[in-house]
This record gives sequence, C-alpha cells and structure tokens, in this order.
Amino acid sequence: MQRSRGPFLREALSALLLLSVVAVMSAAAIGIFYGIVQAPYFHLRETVVRGCKEITEQEVLALAALRPSVSILAVNREKLARRVKQNPWVREVSVGLELPDRMVIRVQERTVRALVKGKDGLYLMDMAGNLFKRMEKHDDVDFPVITGYENQAAVDAGFQKAVAFLNRMAETKTHPNLQDIASVHLDPVTGLSVVTTSGLCLKLGFDQYDEKLARLATVMADLERRTGRPRYAGVDLDDPSKVTVQKKEILGPAGNADPGKQFRM
Repeated sequence: MQRSRGPFLREALSALLLLSVVAVMSAAAIGIFYGIVQAPYFHLRETVVRGCKEITEQEVLALAALRPSVSILAVNREKLARRVKQNPWVREVSVGLELPDRMVIRVQERTVRALVKGKDGLYLMDMAGNLFKRMEKHDDVDFPVITGYENQAAVDAGFQKAVAFLNRMAETKTHPNLQDIASVHLDPVTGLSVVTTSGLCLKLGFDQYDEKLARLATVMADLERRTGRPRYAGVDLDDPSKVTVQKKEILGPAGNADPGKQFRM
C-alpha cells in the first residue's frame, strides 16, 4: 500500500505546485496591469469633442462627467457614450483614445426634418421620424410643420409616408423641394396634403408622389403660360386621370374652394 501511494502524492504535489505558480503569475499580471492603467503616463490631460452644432462642447463634457486625471485606460467608454446620449439632440456617440493622455468624443447630432404638431405642442422630428424633443423658444422653427398627427388613433402608416415624402423632397432640386414646403397635413381619408411657402395647396393622396409632382410641373408651366401663376391655388393631383386646379382665398388642406379648371393628363 505504501508504494502505491507514492506516485499519487507526487502527482498531487505537482498539481498543487502548478496551481500555485499559476496563481502567483496571475496575481503578478493583474498587479502589472493595474500598475500600467494607473500610471501617470496615461492620466487624462485633454478631452476633445467633435461634431457639435446644436449642443455645446461644455454640455457634452458635463454629461461625460470625466474625473480630472483619470486614467484613460480605465474609462468605461460605453457608459460614457450612454451618458452623452441623454441629450435629445445626440443620435450617436463614439469615444476614442489618442495615447497616452487624450480622449476624443465624436457626436453625431440629429438632423431636424420637420416640426410635428402634437396635442400638447410642437415637437422636433428627425429624418427617421423620431419626435425627439419638444420645441423650445430658442429652437430653429424654419422647418415644415406636420399636422393631423394629433387627431389620428392609428397614424403610423400615414406618418411614415409623410416622413418618407419629406426626406424625398430634401433630395430633389425641383419644385417643391423641402425649403418650399410650409406644412404637410395627414388625413386618414384623403391622405397627404401639402402647402408650399408660395401658397400652393397640393392634394397628393396616399402614394406615387414622384409621379404626381411630375404632373404638377406640367400643369403649373401651362398655367403660367396661359394666365400667369395664381397667387393662391389648390391643385388636386390624387386622381391619375386628371389634375384639378382651384383658386383659393384661404389656404389649407381643408376648406371650401370654388370649382376650378380640370386638366386631363
């Protein structure tokens, strides 16, 4: 029995010795790592903020809440980015390191596409259709206003069509482009209506907006050639077989209008 225990004890001692060596090496590695992380060489000395337009660098730095002389290697960059994204203007944040002592925070702000009239005021809407912020006095209001949203229970499909329409108008150089649009009205029955900054009210319905606006260009060119463009006019482009032009005294997606000229296309 004594002979059989010898190899077993030797193996157990060898395993214990190996575990001890691994533990010592691990502890040494951890100590070296923390020594490097906490070394003054990597202490934060400068934070650069890029991409700010609507918000200030000071606002970003306040949200980042970086301690003076913190090691840049010890900063949890994901948590830092989440803190900065608490500002409603911020769409994306990336945090990079420039060794040995500089941190770079890159901010991608939201692009306002329109204002949306809600039940309790106006909201800023970005290109994706997100209502990310209630409008305040200091906010720029030179954007189209989407109305009708507050009166619809199931507005998602129509609202997304309005968003897609405005994004499309931002890309085009023809009339009306985004700068020409004063308001967009959503109606669950008649679809999309647009009022331009020149006073033109366009009934566009639910789809095929590019084709309908192409027909508008032909009609308006013909009206200018014959009578000069009316100062206030309503143009119904929803029917693919004709275009109806009506003079209006009061602009808007709803209201009475005198019968106008019909153009069959």
